Amino acid sequence: MSATSKPRTTRIKASECRYRHAIFDLSPYPVPDGGWGVEAWLLAALRYNRLIDTFLGVSAYCASERQAEPAGRGRPSVAAVYIAKGRSGENFVIPVLTAGGTLRVSNRLLANVVSVCRSRYPSLIPRPVAVQFVRDESGETIVMFALDEVDGEIRARDEKHYRLVPASEITADDLTAARRAGASQ
Repeated sequence: MSATSKPRTTRIKASECRYRHAIFDLSPYPVPDGGWGVEAWLLAALRYNRLIDTFLGVSAYCASERQAEPAGRGRPSVAAVYIAKGRSGENFVIPVLTAGGTLRVSNRLLANVVSVCRSRYPSLIPRPVAVQFVRDESGETIVMFALDEVDGEIRARDEKHYRLVPASEITADDLTAARRAGASQ
């Protein structure tokens, strides 16, 4: 690739046919209408509702988080870094990429993020995650993607959709679906 050519980017788009898992909402404040507040809310929702833990099946804590930036340009950036332990004792560093609107991740960005993780945390396994907030006619959804680079292409290894709801709105169907999902892991 020449110095003037753009890095290859992959558009990561939320699948419309995915099941939206209902999660008890423990977020400290409601979703803002836009601007700087959406990313800050998304990061708080990840932390307070332990969505990294739920999504990856690990025990994680937030090691660092940057200040929110204005949403809307679609340029992903590392918004938070989590340190986690897996079920089998593996140790992970989880950079969380967020972006407003359409999520486009360049191969160069992902490679840089993984490289920084490996240099700062040499004994931990990098597991990059991209997070997107989607608001549509069916409500508000947090979409999470586990990212991998395969043959020079960025791929979403896993994708899950979560809707945060008050405990009173969790239905018997939601609980049955959660049990089924837990049994299949």
